[in-house]
Amino acid sequence: MFGLPQWVLIVVVFMLAGSVARALAGGGGRPGRIKHSKDLERRLLELEDAQRQLGAGGDTAELERRIEELEERVDFAERMLAKQRDADRLGPPKA
Repeated sequence: MFGLPQWVLIVVVFMLAGSVARALAGGGGRPGRIKHSKDLERRLLELEDAQRQLGAGGDTAELERRIEELEERVDFAERMLAKQRDADRLGPPKA
């Protein structure tokens, strides 16, 4: 999406959700707690936007499928290289 790994976006979403949860629970006396409903609404909109971006960023099943395909290709390439190296190492019989 923004050139960031998906786990970064997940962490941001959890941080925003924790911030909103603390604000709704009274903030625990932290100096940076949310004091105004407009600020709360803004943070909720940011959280919803981040969740929407995560959902639109692609399904993890698609990423897993692509990774499996790449693993298969690497395995195939490794087998071909090993086969070639074995053939070179064995070579024709020496007389």
